[in-house]
Amino acid sequence: MIRRALALALSAALLAAPGSTTAATVLPLVPPPPDLTGLVPFAEAPVEKPPIAALDLPLPPSPVELPPMPLASIVVPAADKPTAALAPPGPLACVGAAFGVASKALECGRSHFAKGEYEDAAQDLEQAARKGAERELLTEARYWLAETYYRLNRFQQADQLFRQVAQGPRTAEFTVWSLHSSGWTALRLGEWSRARDTFTQFLTAAPYSLEV
Repeated sequence: MIRRALALALSAALLAAPGSTTAATVLPLVPPPPDLTGLVPFAEAPVEKPPIAALDLPLPPSPVELPPMPLASIVVPAADKPTAALAPPGPLACVGAAFGVASKALECGRSHFAKGEYEDAAQDLEQAARKGAERELLTEARYWLAETYYRLNRFQQADQLFRQVAQGPRTAEFTVWSLHSSGWTALRLGEWSRARDTFTQFLTAAPYSLEV
């Protein structure tokens, strides 16, 4: 009993003494996560990707032998063949042609050609080519007669006249046009090699570009 009384007295004295106690620190309910920074070392990604060894794949089997492909068929261009410029006919050209004047027959033939009257044009131009005496008139008459034959699908006759006129002076207008047109008649006649050679000669020898 004495010891109990002394313990109670001592406790009362401690509680009564000023500044004898301090406020208690309240601990958090959930502890903070551990600091793992020191456990993970710093690493830097490589700038270049590491080389990748290619797989040694087997070669594919050899292809089955195929039959040779046929050559592309050669066709005449669908567009109309260009011609030299048509000079306008003079007055009463066909009247003069009826009287056998070669120059008027040429003009009348060109007029019929421009209208698409190729049979009539052939008659007048044949007359001009037959009766013409001057070289220039004869050359032009043969050229337009060849163009008329071409429109009438008389390609062999047209080709002969074109090749004849193409033998004239290199810089002459109808020489250049005849050389060009003889390439077309070669195509029509199925003479592919001559057509190629003619157009090659035309491209290298023509002194100027043809204007339609």
